[in-house]
Amino acid sequence: MVKNNTQSSEIISLGKANDKIHLLEGKMKLQDGNLEYSMKQDESFYFNALEKHGIMPISDTVKYINIFV
Repeated sequence: MVKNNTQSSEIISLGKANDKIHLLEGKMKLQDGNLEYSMKQDESFYFNALEKHGIMPISDTVKYINIFV
């Protein structure tokens, strides 16, 4: 796992990236394969869309951008 902290957001990358989720507001959990990550506002996550994946809101309001690369 590679973590790269930037000024206002955290980028997490695991291997080959096909999709990106950037969390604009709120908190959510992201499943990538058999692993689960908690995300908060201004964090981004790159993942392989061919693997099992999904999201689940933790806070009442969640706004995110899903970018297909």
